[in-house]
Amino acid sequence: MLAFWTAGLMVLALTASPKEPAAAPEDAEERSVVVGVGVALELEPRAFKGGAATFVEYEALPGALELELGGQSVWGHAGRELSGDLIFKWPHRLAPSLEVMVGAGPTVVVAHGSSWGVEAAVDVMWWPTRRVGVGVEPVYDVLFRAGASSSFGVTAGPIVGW
Repeated sequence: MLAFWTAGLMVLALTASPKEPAAAPEDAEERSVVVGVGVALELEPRAFKGGAATFVEYEALPGALELELGGQSVWGHAGRELSGDLIFKWPHRLAPSLEVMVGAGPTVVVAHGSSWGVEAAVDVMWWPTRRVGVGVEPVYDVLFRAGASSSFGVTAGPIVGW
């Protein structure tokens, strides 16, 4: 099932006919790879978890598709939970130093067994300097383990791009 969702999202992303991307302003810096680390917070109906997150993002189709491979480790009253995701993102440049990306993709969670799900994210990146910035990414997960459960989370921290 996870392979089905991943393949479907890839086909959708590759076959969509995007409009001609708007020309980036002269002072806008294009970054094909972005790496980030930060704090991860997650809120479930009866639990709050905190921990650390990291990600690598690659610009697969300039101006149209970015792929993010991320992972996090959070701790709560039930112990540690590890998760990883692959998010397909559609980028939008709001200003030369401000980017917003909307995306979705599969996620896998390991905590007392493993489960999978889907995740939707909105990624905001602010670049006060050419290569170093700050990223904030709110996410909404739906996991399929003994039924469906959902959670809301956010990661935030420094980012480096080149």
